[in-house]
Amino acid sequence: MKKYIKASQYNSYFTIEHGSKRFSVHINTDGPYPGSFAAQITEIHPYDDAEYAWAKIEFNGQTKFIKEGKVIDKMQLPSYEEDDYETVEEYCNDMLDSVAVELSNMNKSVQPRMMHN
Repeated sequence: MKKYIKASQYNSYFTIEHGSKRFSVHINTDGPYPGSFAAQITEIHPYDDAEYAWAKIEFNGQTKFIKEGKVIDKMQLPSYEEDDYETVEEYCNDMLDSVAVELSNMNKSVQPRMMHN
């Protein structure tokens, strides 16, 4: 059984779409400064037991892409103050979308392993 995240770390859950792909987002918006958030993003693959990459965003914007329990890549997101966003929600949505694009690219070569009961 995979256990990568503690559910208590995050205070909200929703899904986002990028093209034909859907992503699950667990997020904590109670960061230490305006616009900061922490999140875990995974591509949704029902009934598929293959190992896909997922992302963990820290409050400081450091993003780790993880596959099979190992960090395979890192990315630093710009802070809310660095860019010209009108709202924190617009900033968060843009950052989540950019991470979803990276995950989608990383998971292109994964061969599905469908579970059959």
